[in-house]
Amino acid sequence: MKRTLVVYYSLGGTSKFIADMISEELKCEKYKIELKRNFVKKSFLKYFKSILLSVFKISPALKPVDIDLSMYENIVICSPVWVTNISAPVRSFFKTSNLKDKNIYLLYCYYEGVANMVEKFEKISAGNKIVLHRGFKTPFRNTVEITKQIEEVVKTII
Repeated sequence: MKRTLVVYYSLGGTSKFIADMISEELKCEKYKIELKRNFVKKSFLKYFKSILLSVFKISPALKPVDIDLSMYENIVICSPVWVTNISAPVRSFFKTSNLKDKNIYLLYCYYEGVANMVEKFEKISAGNKIVLHRGFKTPFRNTVEITKQIEEVVKTII
């Protein structure tokens, strides 16, 4: 199996849930994208700020990446969808990490729309190959079905 890393950002916990399942199944490392300054803890304000970042395509500052990404051939990205866009922290990760020539597996969690998600992701991940993309609608509402879908994703990566 090629060296695989699961990279995720999670504001409400759903992307972490998916990332945990994938890394456990693949027995691979996980890397959490962290903001330099975290969102306000009050739920309304943190979600409001995430909407603003998404709508205006603002890339927030991240803590320095403390993992050698060149060691991995496969990068599994787990991201929430914010107002039909990739989350701002994941966008920042791609702007600052200089990933090139990687096999990218895009897994995203959403509540409503995901309009043109793959096309948007292809723009920010230029220089890499998107091998698979899979959306998970409200993962906590149907964990049995999500588990089956994760098993399918894992088979693709192995």
